[in-house]
Amino acid sequence: MSNLPAVVEAHGLTKRYKDHMALDGVSLSIEPGTVLGLLGRNGAGKSTLIECLLGLRQADSGEVRLFGKPASQIDDQDKAALSYVPQQGDSLNWMKVGEALKFFASLYPTWDSELAERLLQRWNLDSQRLIHSLSPGQRQQVAIIRALAPRPRLLVLDEPAAALDPLARRELLREIVELASEHGSTVVFSTHILSDLERIASHVALIHQGQLRLYAEVDQLKDELRLSLEDLFLELAA
Repeated sequence: MSNLPAVVEAHGLTKRYKDHMALDGVSLSIEPGTVLGLLGRNGAGKSTLIECLLGLRQADSGEVRLFGKPASQIDDQDKAALSYVPQQGDSLNWMKVGEALKFFASLYPTWDSELAERLLQRWNLDSQRLIHSLSPGQRQQVAIIRALAPRPRLLVLDEPAAALDPLARRELLREIVELASEHGSTVVFSTHILSDLERIASHVALIHQGQLRLYAEVDQLKDELRLSLEDLFLELAA
């Protein structure tokens, strides 16, 4: 157990959209170095939870703390230590790939230019292409490079592999593992690809009908329940 404060803490988060309860009293604490896989069916509340945790959406009630501070009080240095990739992003789509990455590099003192260039080459991305002219998978790759290159203390990915081919997915998973293991970063990612989660997650959280049904270490679950994550997901989300 780390002596450092939790990177993310939530207490009693609720969020309602008209007659739909998106979040129903969700509380969790994510320790430094955790790689948390967030599971749930479509509409379970995963994206709403992520947005509330990052202060992108106001919860109806409850409290969120980031880096040990109220989420509304984090400073510019804290914000520079956080990277987020939504399911669909349109960031700087009028720019060329290289121009956009150069702009983001100017915002982050920890920007790793070698990592950004390596991923550009690995994914065969042309730095002279306009972002809006790229395929959905290529735009997702640019967003992921933008999120990984600052070597953030907290990386949050909402369905990051949805538009990626298997090779790009494998590279993304490798970079997530390196970020957590070598740089001590905390990673939260939602996914429908359970094999990806089992490969890299240290912890799993299951959201069902707006409630946190499970939060546990992956290895402990496998040892104690002797169930695959797929079987456990089907059982708890039934």
